[in-house]
Amino acid sequence: MGDETLKKCFSDSFSMFGEKKAISFLRDGIIETEISYQELDKDSNRLANTFLGLGVNKGDRVILYLQKSLIFVAAYLGLQKIGAIAVPLNPGFKKSEMSYLVNDADAKLVLTGSEQEAIIKGINSRLATIVVNTEKPYQGLDFFRSASDAMPRVEISPEDAALIIYTSGTTGKPKGAVLSQKNLVHDGRNIIRIWEIIEPDVLCHALPLFHVHGLCFALHTALMAGSHMLMPNEFTVDKVADVLAKKEGKHTCTLFMAVPSMYSKLTDYLEERRIEEGLPKFQSGESLAHSVDNLEDRLVVAFPEKYYTQLYPFVKKIGGWATIVSITPDSKSAKYIIFPVWFDSTDYKDPWEFKEQVFLRGVPIYNVYTNTSRFNW
Repeated sequence: MGDETLKKCFSDSFSMFGEKKAISFLRDGIIETEISYQELDKDSNRLANTFLGLGVNKGDRVILYLQKSLIFVAAYLGLQKIGAIAVPLNPGFKKSEMSYLVNDADAKLVLTGSEQEAIIKGINSRLATIVVNTEKPYQGLDFFRSASDAMPRVEISPEDAALIIYTSGTTGKPKGAVLSQKNLVHDGRNIIRIWEIIEPDVLCHALPLFHVHGLCFALHTALMAGSHMLMPNEFTVDKVADVLAKKEGKHTCTLFMAVPSMYSKLTDYLEERRIEEGLPKFQSGESLAHSVDNLEDRLVVAFPEKYYTQLYPFVKKIGGWATIVSITPDSKSAKYIIFPVWFDSTDYKDPWEFKEQVFLRGVPIYNVYTNTSRFNW
């Protein structure tokens, strides 16, 4: 794992899973586009070659400032194939916020949505920009289609920077956390192992792609594991609940990731609808990896440990037992936890049963980026 890069990990998946569906993209709850691993590979190659043709090279920073979309995914993968550094930013940021971030990132190129174009132009009209209408179906976007679909021959090292995620700036100006290829592969492999993500899984990807959880924990791990993603264009509580409620067929979710506010909204919504029987049921204590045939009966809910109090009401609505997995950001370990929700149906006196402990921080987590220097955090 120490000598792997995202480019290699994703290329292995593209080769291994070929015609399998990688992403089903939903707009307003309806599947708009489905793309296979093979198609995603070729399109990300085309985008990589498009970026090279625009003068973007290894080590250059490229801002992704657009709504959640398949073009965001393909462009991000294209950047990883040429060793460029992706800088995903919240498409809801206003000019006052973007002015600092654009100047600090010192980007070579900005990929922006139509709605965000005026903000970028107002900050720096000379900055190279690709404008994409993310309201248009992915298959209708043609600005990269004529480029070569051959893999660019760019050598990438595990030590190379791959991603800059900006902090919220609650204690000062936002800081760019630089994540290396090694960081991201290491975290992805550990999350796959700890959360037991496997190829037959179907992930409901309801998180934003500019968020480290949605990009690294969800997108990276699903692609590395060869899983299938159902990707709503945005988190709308009723649409996501409908996706999770599906019990049959290839679009039955087995994995869901979210942040506390999303769990809270889902809990309130389920309470209002009173559809406790409508979401996937859990098998008591049974591992996903142990029972591939029963994946349609499983939904693993993944969340940071400190959020368990917000998650509990949601879990109680959707099943008798839940496989709850936590990442503990303030310690050097992660814990795999079995959480029995219905206390009257079990002899367990302690609702928390710690099954194993896995060390996560085998490599430095990230560096902090400034305009002129980088240093260990």
